Amino acid sequence: MAVHDGEWKPLFASEIEGSFSPSPSLRVERHRIEPVIWSRVLIPKQIVILALDTHEVLHKCNLGSVSTTLRHEGTVSVEKRDHEQSICWRSPATTLTVELDDAVLAEVQTADTECNTEDDRVQALSPLLYALEAERQQGYPHGQLFVDGIEQAIACIVVAITGHAQVRRSTQVPSMAPHQLRRVNEYVKAHLDKKIILRDMAREAGLSTSHFSRLFRKSSGRTPHQYVLEQRIDHAKSLMADSHHSLLDIAIASGFRTHQHFSKVFHRITGRSPRQYRSQI
Repeated sequence: MAVHDGEWKPLFASEIEGSFSPSPSLRVERHRIEPVIWSRVLIPKQIVILALDTHEVLHKCNLGSVSTTLRHEGTVSVEKRDHEQSICWRSPATTLTVELDDAVLAEVQTADTECNTEDDRVQALSPLLYALEAERQQGYPHGQLFVDGIEQAIACIVVAITGHAQVRRSTQVPSMAPHQLRRVNEYVKAHLDKKIILRDMAREAGLSTSHFSRLFRKSSGRTPHQYVLEQRIDHAKSLMADSHHSLLDIAIASGFRTHQHFSKVFHRITGRSPRQYRSQI
């Protein structure tokens, strides 16, 4: 939502394309925007926009001067929040818009960032947003845990760009304590047949989600999402020893929503299809 000429309205008048984000804190929308007349817009939330094609936008400052921006495909715009601007879309545009939750932004305020300049940081957002767009196009097959990880990475970079929170740097990222890793491992293995989200894993370790993501990767050498997928596949392998279980039953019992997604992940991790693996045990 945004304030258009003094009235609360959706940020874009066009319909949202595709599936909704599985994350309650990350709003992801793809829009096809047609050229419109000038309007005054104030965006109260933190918005990041990825240009999915090349288009032209006009901006008018308070003094009346107009600037033209040609947004090339792949360009990322971190919009100013609570800042009224006059804008006019000169040509049709396709965009991916991400709205970040204030609670998530506040949580990552002390997160480290490896990007040294604002240009580097904006450039680092592009692959994250394209990964999110690819996930959206497929109906979010990897689930909320995958989206949570991207959300944390985007939020960390946006905080460093906007300066809305103090970013503290350190030369070393600490590792998680053995008891924290053990609790997370026990939790994941006990919930492999269920939806597992980043917040719940972080809670088991007694950490915020942003700190948990960084510390877990430092300690285990992989992201929480990669780790959970590996545990699901290991669980599936153990179930395959029992010929009474169908591959679909095994996929569901291991936390995969579809047989197609299960087969894709299984082949990526093991180099074999589930059927090939089962025939060799």
